[in-house]
Amino acid sequence: MKKMFLCFIILFTSCWTEEKMNIDIQIIIKYADAIEIDLINEIYTVFYDSKPPAKIKFRLTKNELENIIEQYYDLNLNSLPQKSNLTNKCDPFPSGVVFLTIKDKTKFQEIRIGSNCRGSFFSEVSRVERFINLIDETIKRKPEIKNAPKSDIFYVD
Repeated sequence: MKKMFLCFIILFTSCWTEEKMNIDIQIIIKYADAIEIDLINEIYTVFYDSKPPAKIKFRLTKNELENIIEQYYDLNLNSLPQKSNLTNKCDPFPSGVVFLTIKDKTKFQEIRIGSNCRGSFFSEVSRVERFINLIDETIKRKPEIKNAPKSDIFYVD
């Protein structure tokens, strides 16, 4: 009986770790119609009102990507429904909309949240906001992105 219990624990732990470290997950953040960050293709796109978008290539280290994916699971965002509209849970009223799209082999999620959304620390709003901030901070440290052109599309952050 003890051996069977031990085997169950080992099996459960290995399955959980495998899912947690799945780096075949695609994450895209889109700030209204102004900016898009595609983590898998490593492209930061700046959109304009009257000219073609500027696509800027950046490079994530394996550790940065693993940290982002680990936070996705640690913040339990994988438990959110396939479509989540969190803009109505914002306080104060959101000034812009941020779209977070997550895809892997078996799941597709689209999360909408206000750009200035606030919520209690453990709320869905707060967890999504912390995840987006982690990605934003990671990307904005990249030299290619520090000097990226600004969008001329009105977007309040």
